[in-house]
Amino acid sequence: MKFSIGYGAVKKFLFSFILAFLITLVLTGLLAIIFSLSHPSDTTLNFICHSISFLSSFIVAFLCAGSIGKNGLFTGAVSSCLYMAILTMCGIAFLGNPFDLQSFIKVIGISSLCGALGGIVGINLKKAS
Repeated sequence: MKFSIGYGAVKKFLFSFILAFLITLVLTGLLAIIFSLSHPSDTTLNFICHSISFLSSFIVAFLCAGSIGKNGLFTGAVSSCLYMAILTMCGIAFLGNPFDLQSFIKVIGISSLCGALGGIVGINLKKAS
């Protein structure tokens, strides 16, 4: 099996990443407005922020694998891991968060599972239509 990355695949990856990032920004902004009116606990806030990240990694994997059309499991897992790594680097660069390797590995692992699922769903929905 030959896997080649061409200009079209990179363009589809970038479009998927940008779209998922915009969805993440919109959801985070909506939750910031909701949470400013109510005062949730720290554990609730942490859970919801991680859920948004995992949902966006599912979306980026779904879009990438669906647009490329092959290797859904691999494409989804790799694209979601890259997406979460980029989000983590942006968080460290802009917010100055201390880096915790153990939590980063957990987030990347769960993100790759969400991405693999998103890649499989993206491929199957593309084949069904």
